[in-house]
Amino acid sequence: MDDIDRLQQIAGIQQNSEDPIDIVAFDIPLLIRLFEFMHETIEDDAELHEIVTNIIQVSKTKQQCEALTMLDYNNILNNPK
Repeated sequence: MDDIDRLQQIAGIQQNSEDPIDIVAFDIPLLIRLFEFMHETIEDDAELHEIVTNIIQVSKTKQQCEALTMLDYNNILNNPK
Protein backbone atom coordinates (compact mmCIF):
# COMPACT_ATOMS: atom_id res chain seq x y z
CA MET A 1 0.00 0.00 0.00
CA ASP A 2 1.50 3.35 -1.04
CA ASP A 3 1.21 6.67 0.80
CA ILE A 4 -1.81 7.85 -1.20
CA ASP A 5 -3.68 4.60 -0.52
CA ARG A 6 -2.95 4.95 3.21
CA LEU A 7 -4.14 8.57 3.27
CA GLN A 8 -7.34 7.63 1.47
CA GLN A 9 -7.92 4.70 3.80
CA ILE A 10 -7.41 6.89 6.89
CA ALA A 11 -9.79 9.54 5.48
CA GLY A 12 -12.34 6.91 4.41
CA ILE A 13 -12.07 7.97 0.78
CA GLN A 14 -13.15 5.62 -1.97
CA GLN A 15 -11.09 6.25 -5.11
CA ASN A 16 -13.17 6.70 -8.25
CA SER A 17 -11.07 6.26 -11.38
CA GLU A 18 -13.47 8.45 -13.39
CA ASP A 19 -13.00 11.39 -11.02
CA PRO A 20 -9.71 11.02 -9.13
CA ILE A 21 -9.44 12.70 -5.76
CA ASP A 22 -6.87 15.48 -5.44
CA ILE A 23 -4.79 15.23 -2.26
CA VAL A 24 -2.46 18.11 -1.44
CA ALA A 25 0.04 18.38 1.41
CA PHE A 26 1.29 21.72 2.79
CA ASP A 27 4.01 22.61 5.22
CA ILE A 28 2.68 24.82 8.01
CA PRO A 29 4.39 28.10 6.99
CA LEU A 30 2.82 27.91 3.53
CA LEU A 31 -0.58 26.96 4.91
CA ILE A 32 -0.56 29.93 7.27
CA ARG A 33 0.59 32.32 4.53
CA LEU A 34 -2.12 31.10 2.14
CA PHE A 35 -4.76 31.56 4.84
CA GLU A 36 -3.48 35.10 5.43
CA PHE A 37 -3.51 35.84 1.70
CA MET A 38 -7.05 34.52 1.29
CA HIS A 39 -8.30 36.41 4.33
CA GLU A 40 -6.73 39.70 3.21
CA THR A 41 -7.17 39.48 -0.57
CA ILE A 42 -9.84 37.10 -1.85
CA GLU A 43 -13.13 38.89 -2.50
CA ASP A 44 -15.27 36.23 -4.19
CA ASP A 45 -15.62 32.51 -4.83
CA ALA A 46 -14.15 32.75 -8.33
CA GLU A 47 -10.83 34.01 -6.95
CA LEU A 48 -10.84 31.31 -4.29
CA HIS A 49 -11.48 28.60 -6.89
CA GLU A 50 -8.64 29.94 -9.03
CA ILE A 51 -6.20 29.71 -6.11
CA VAL A 52 -7.35 26.18 -5.30
CA THR A 53 -6.93 25.17 -8.95
CA ASN A 54 -3.41 26.63 -8.89
CA ILE A 55 -2.61 24.72 -5.69
CA ILE A 56 -3.69 21.46 -7.35
CA GLN A 57 -1.66 22.21 -10.48
CA VAL A 58 1.48 23.05 -8.51
CA SER A 59 1.07 19.94 -6.34
CA LYS A 60 1.06 17.80 -9.50
CA THR A 61 4.62 18.96 -10.19
CA LYS A 62 5.74 17.35 -6.92
CA GLN A 63 6.58 13.77 -6.16
CA GLN A 64 3.76 11.74 -4.66
CA CYS A 65 2.93 13.00 -1.13
CA GLU A 66 5.60 15.73 -1.27
CA ALA A 67 4.40 18.79 0.62
CA LEU A 68 4.07 22.20 -0.95
CA THR A 69 6.35 24.74 0.74
CA MET A 70 6.96 28.47 0.73
CA LEU A 71 9.08 27.87 -2.38
CA ASP A 72 5.78 27.17 -4.18
CA TYR A 73 3.98 30.29 -2.94
CA ASN A 74 4.65 32.48 -5.98
CA ASN A 75 3.72 29.69 -8.41
CA ILE A 76 0.42 29.21 -6.59
CA LEU A 77 -0.42 32.91 -6.78
CA ASN A 78 0.92 33.51 -10.29
CA ASN A 79 -1.26 30.93 -12.04
CA PRO A 80 1.28 28.31 -13.21
CA LYS A 81 -1.01 26.87 -15.89
